[in-house]
Amino acid sequence: MTETEMYTYNPVDGTDTCKVSFSFELKEEEGKIIIKQLIIDGEKGCIGHNKSISLLVRDRAVQDLPIEELKEAGCKRASSCSQELAKALELLLKSRK
Repeated sequence: MTETEMYTYNPVDGTDTCKVSFSFELKEEEGKIIIKQLIIDGEKGCIGHNKSISLLVRDRAVQDLPIEELKEAGCKRASSCSQELAKALELLLKSRK
């Protein structure tokens, strides 16, 4: 991947989460997948979570993110923003193998 590439994750239908999609702009650098931008779309929930999470992952390698810790961040819903982000990152990494 020399140019940026888009990757979109949509939570499984019926998942109790307020996020609808996670759209990543990615670029491969030195063998790692770098998140250049993340846009989180959600019908409900706090817009602050979307902005904060996007800022925290921007310009970071997917391989270096704390996926296991993201899975632990709960919510009043069945699946939190962080848990859905973890699922998206795992699927992204799995698709690259």
